[in-house]
Amino acid sequence: MLEPINRRADDDATAPPPSAVAAGRVVGAHLRRLRVENGYLLKDVAPIINASLAKMSRLERGMHPPREQDVAALLKFYDVPETERASIKELVRQSQSYDWWYQFSDVVSGWLERLISMESAATEIRTYEMHYVPGLLQTPAYARAVVSSAFPKRSTLEVEQRVSLRLERQRILQKSSSPAYAALIDEALLNRAIGSNAIFREQLQHLYDLSADKHNRINVRVIPFTAAMKGGAPNASITYIRCSRAGEDEIVYLEQLHGGQYVTGDKVEAYRQTLLNLADAAESRIESLKILQDYIDKLADP
Repeated sequence: MLEPINRRADDDATAPPPSAVAAGRVVGAHLRRLRVENGYLLKDVAPIINASLAKMSRLERGMHPPREQDVAALLKFYDVPETERASIKELVRQSQSYDWWYQFSDVVSGWLERLISMESAATEIRTYEMHYVPGLLQTPAYARAVVSSAFPKRSTLEVEQRVSLRLERQRILQKSSSPAYAALIDEALLNRAIGSNAIFREQLQHLYDLSADKHNRINVRVIPFTAAMKGGAPNASITYIRCSRAGEDEIVYLEQLHGGQYVTGDKVEAYRQTLLNLADAAESRIESLKILQDYIDKLADP
């Protein structure tokens, strides 16, 4: 994935960290859903926490930092089960804390904050790539080659910051509660070496090892040149993310050169169906491993 350009020097250095903003928005969206599902108006629930209508509205839109006692009172009022309360309380805690990617604030802008926060809360991630190996599966050398190519005028320090950010994001696939991750990659990608042949071969071997390892939840599948795809192939990368927490439960991210576009709500279904069609066109996991091995062998030193 291609991260955005640097923030301007005059950006507010005291702004809330990305994780805090994202968690606050998820809490707010969840509270709004609970209110609507229970048939209440803002004026009905504002007295529960001695809040004005304006404050309640800001809280539900993620524009007002949630307080533990307010959220607890509202969850009790909505008769939310204790198991669900626990996950929301954890989000409230996150909304008040700094997270790992705040150290990369120089190379993180608004659209990427949202992607990282959703990745961190994901239970399932599905992605389709036709140009680059998915960012969460890139090796350091390959990531460095991609970033250097995308940002040729950036300093070595900034390139390394972007690479470090990408590698940190990969930790979500290494934890015990990692999301199920499926990467659908077009065979054309396997013919497009980024960096040297040695760098690309190492990258393809990394893809092979990740998918072959039955102890993780990573599935790499190749869409061959010969595949007949229902509806045709998309002309851009697609990433679908589902979270276990309610509120902003699922989202689609469409990558652009130096930014990204998000799809939510009813429009998500069309992209989910596109990914299902692509999965139908892709080879099985075992056959995909064979294809990867063929390309690895082609890149071997003579």
